[in-house]
Amino acid sequence: MLKIDHFTFNPFSENTYVLSHPNGACLLVDPGCFNAQEQQQLLDFFSERNLKPDAVLLTHAHLDHIFGVQFLVSTFQIPLWAHPMSKGMIERLPQICVMYGLPPAHCPLPTHYVNPETGFDWQGEHFDVPHLPGHSPDHIALIQPDQGFAIAGDLLFYDSIGRSDLPGGNQEVLMQSLQYLLKTYPDAMQVYPGHGPGTTLGRERKLNPYLGGGEA
Repeated sequence: MLKIDHFTFNPFSENTYVLSHPNGACLLVDPGCFNAQEQQQLLDFFSERNLKPDAVLLTHAHLDHIFGVQFLVSTFQIPLWAHPMSKGMIERLPQICVMYGLPPAHCPLPTHYVNPETGFDWQGEHFDVPHLPGHSPDHIALIQPDQGFAIAGDLLFYDSIGRSDLPGGNQEVLMQSLQYLLKTYPDAMQVYPGHGPGTTLGRERKLNPYLGGGEA
């Protein structure tokens, strides 16, 4: 079984996930570590758990989800996986940082691209990686059906859904992506979002006001 830990990083309170395999390898999903202190938190965690970073995967390439990619890729010489549409967003990262009043950050381009048709394989585990745009054009989710969890990026949150008013966003497309997620996977599936607390698909079906549910 994979173990999932998370850290909340950077000025946007983004959730960075560490998936650990029993053999000690770990997969970093959406590493948002923003400064030396946050980078050190990850290094200390790897040391305490005797983990070896093996790869980085992005649910999407918004700035808050990729601040830590360059640090991890350069420190551990590991590959970066993302949707093909992430490339253009990564190339614009320095300018986007300036728009937010932040120092221009840099992120390497992906070394590998996920294929939503065939999924993603890591350390003998197979994941679904459906393309779920609407919040951003390149958005995917990392889903392990057998173990019942989805790292959902900024698609679905506890009592909320992703924004569609950012460049490349589309409300109608976002709702289609949400409906795909809800129709394809069971109520018991644990959802690990890009911001805020975790939830389940069943809870959001029932209570999320943006999906027609009642007030929580």
